[in-house]
Amino acid sequence: MTDVYFLLEYPIYREFEPEDIDILSQICEELKFKKDEVIFKEGTPGDALFIIKNGVVKVYKETKTRKKLITILSAGEFFGEMALIDGSPRSATVVAGEDSEVVKLSSEYFNKLKNDYPKTALKVFGALLKFMSYRIRRTTKKAASLLKGRKTRTGRKK
Repeated sequence: MTDVYFLLEYPIYREFEPEDIDILSQICEELKFKKDEVIFKEGTPGDALFIIKNGVVKVYKETKTRKKLITILSAGEFFGEMALIDGSPRSATVVAGEDSEVVKLSSEYFNKLKNDYPKTALKVFGALLKFMSYRIRRTTKKAASLLKGRKTRTGRKK
């Protein structure tokens, strides 16, 4: 049994009732990673969502010549969620930025959650959608600020 009561400390999980937490504690797994330990690599099969219990993780996008830091995530945030939605390979590499504890929800157990406890699954989906919406808004804002200073082909600023 995994302790996931820490989720209730974060506003995004406030819709969860004690019975939801009890259900999640039975199907989630707690994992520990040392600083600089790879949690998963870009391109590997996506098979789980991870919620940070303690610590920090760094998300990188890799090319043949370099590794670009995309974001840093901390306690209460999650990563790997796209694996639960579309089952595609990992789109980035995630590394522990410091000694960290995460809670893993595998796609196998997530499917079991959807079938056996649909109300709890809907709450998990709600939290996923809220976080993903926030991330899309943040990315859009960042893209807009990058485009703001670009010049057009005529040499004038857009």
